[in-house]
Amino acid sequence: MSKVKLISSIAIGLLIVNLAILAFLFFNRPGHPGGEGPRKMVIKKLGFDDSQIASYDALIETHKKEIKGVQEDLKKTKKELFSTLRSDHDATDENQLIEHIGGLQMRMEQIHYAHFQALKSICKPDQMAAYNELCLEIAGLFDPLPPKRK
Repeated sequence: MSKVKLISSIAIGLLIVNLAILAFLFFNRPGHPGGEGPRKMVIKKLGFDDSQIASYDALIETHKKEIKGVQEDLKKTKKELFSTLRSDHDATDENQLIEHIGGLQMRMEQIHYAHFQALKSICKPDQMAAYNELCLEIAGLFDPLPPKRK
C-alpha cells in the first residue's frame, strides 16, 4: 500500500470517527422532560383548562419581568466585582459587592417561590394532589444544568 493511500485511509477513518462523536453528542443531549418546556409540562401535569392557562401565562409574564430585572442587576454587579481585580481595592468593596450578589440571589429565589405560590392559587381543589407532586419536582425543572448520567 502506498503512503498516499495509507494517509488517505487514516484521514477518512478519523473523519468518520469525528462525525460519529458529533452525532453521539448532538442526539444524546438531555432536555426537559418529554422535550417540552416547563410551561407545557406544568399545564399538562396539573390539567389546566383554558382559563387557568390564560392565568398561568399572565403569571409567567410577570415572573419573567421580575426575574429579568434581578438578572440584569446581578450581571452588572458581577461585572463590577470582577473589575475590582484589575486594581488594588479595599477588601470591604469586594465584600459589599459579594453581599449584594447574595442578596440578589436571595431575591431571585423569593420571586421563584412566590411564582409557585401564585400557581397554587390557580389550581382547583381536585388539582391539589398534582400540585403537591409537582412541588417535589420543581427544583429539577428549572435547573440550568442537565442531570448527571449514571
